[in-house]
Amino acid sequence: MDDNANYLKAVRNQYEGYPYPPRVPEDERHRRLRTGLCELPQLNHYGHAGRQGFEGYHALVAGGGTGDATVFLAEQLHERGGRVVHLDLSTASMEVAKQRCAVRGLTNVEWVHGSLLDLPQMGLGPFDHINCCGVLHHLADPDQGLAALRAVLRDDGSMGIMLYGRYAREGVYQMQALLRLLNQGETDMDACVRTARATLGAVPASNWYKFGEKLFSDVWKFGDPGIYDLLLHSQDRAYTVPQLYDYVEKQGMRLVAFGRPLDRMWLTPGFSIREPRLLQRLNNLPERDRQAAMEIFTGTAIKHSFYVSPRTDSVASLDDLDNVPFLYGFAGDDPNRVIADFFQKAKGKGVTLKDQDFSYPVQPQAHSHHILRHMDGTRTTAEIFEAVRAATGDQRLTDPVLLKDFRPVYEQFNQVDHMLLRHKTARPLPPLRQQIPGDGGEG
Repeated sequence: MDDNANYLKAVRNQYEGYPYPPRVPEDERHRRLRTGLCELPQLNHYGHAGRQGFEGYHALVAGGGTGDATVFLAEQLHERGGRVVHLDLSTASMEVAKQRCAVRGLTNVEWVHGSLLDLPQMGLGPFDHINCCGVLHHLADPDQGLAALRAVLRDDGSMGIMLYGRYAREGVYQMQALLRLLNQGETDMDACVRTARATLGAVPASNWYKFGEKLFSDVWKFGDPGIYDLLLHSQDRAYTVPQLYDYVEKQGMRLVAFGRPLDRMWLTPGFSIREPRLLQRLNNLPERDRQAAMEIFTGTAIKHSFYVSPRTDSVASLDDLDNVPFLYGFAGDDPNRVIADFFQKAKGKGVTLKDQDFSYPVQPQAHSHHILRHMDGTRTTAEIFEAVRAATGDQRLTDPVLLKDFRPVYEQFNQVDHMLLRHKTARPLPPLRQQIPGDGGEG
């Protein structure tokens, strides 16, 4: 217990001296940062089987820092009576988060100074959702941390977690070891940062951190706080994909989906591999072994973001025809019509759709353009199929026939979160206000 207390003191001192990620509250007047694992349509799809209406929703941001997740969740929940608890060890970081919420006029946040390890005794829960990104891997006992979170999560609740990825951070850990040697006996944080800056400017291209430096944005994006968090942190550990599953399952929960579309693409062989023999061998592996192999193959996963649930049925299912499928994340007016026209012109040939961050292939099926034309964000799958039959006059297009036709396109869209599901009993969510892509740090 003494070791843990000393560790928490060191972490608190770090984030008091260098609130992270550094944010300027006045920036909230002209922008909003989107943060991963916090968008309500995705939380509903992956964590609540599409059945959550978010009225009176109770969320916890554990280790909320300077407030990225807190601000984003609080604004989305504000109009539905939802509330957010922001928990953090650092008063300096929390003050930044408070000011950001004040600028945005958000009053639905409760501020709690403390450790997530004490959550079971705080009387704050239970929570419908817990966000904990960039925190658990800094604990002396990450298992204890996840157990504390599970203790205050509803049995039908969800979590969004981010942990470091092992293989891509090898150079970081070598640089951390070097800086521990160079900073022996030094207690002044600013002096440690100066040594780190001098070291980064002097190491040769053969240094492993230097070799993979492009993977890490903290140093150039966040300055001294970024250097300290990435290279001088008193403790962090990283996880391989199999270790993620073990970590979650020890607490009686499930890793239900990786959170970032890019992560899912990297872990899916077909997005990056064309060599037939290799692709076949990978696709024949069990899912976890396939993901473990792809993590090593791609080598770029510096962090793992993922959804967790105590339930076995937390992900909305296409097989439930009472779910409402809807396109998500497309710019412009009437994307359903635009994509339906695109599919129709393709005449069964594969097409490539472009996101701001990536491109991905979609293989339209025989009736894809009909289905997309009747998807309006309010119709259930059953109602869409009935509309297709009415429009085509073809009663042979039974629900099973159309579901088989729809499934591959849905799965390709869903892989990158461009198509999600919500149940007909859950009210649609209002569109997000002006936003920019998030630029959150490593955590």
